[in-house]
Amino acid sequence: MLDQMVYPNIADQIKPCSLKKFAETAEKCCADYGVDRPTIGDVLWILEHVLQLQEFGPMDKH
Repeated sequence: MLDQMVYPNIADQIKPCSLKKFAETAEKCCADYGVDRPTIGDVLWILEHVLQLQEFGPMDKH
């Protein structure tokens, strides 16, 4: 389903592992209660990790 949300012109460039982690983080940021949401520091760390996955992670299409 996530792959259907990605702009078609870049879909083949996005690694599934980074897209999945990005989506999981976005979902956590939308939690109903603030205590359940990640801090901005956590979000920054996760996004840096997602970038590393995108640059160096596997290109597997699971």
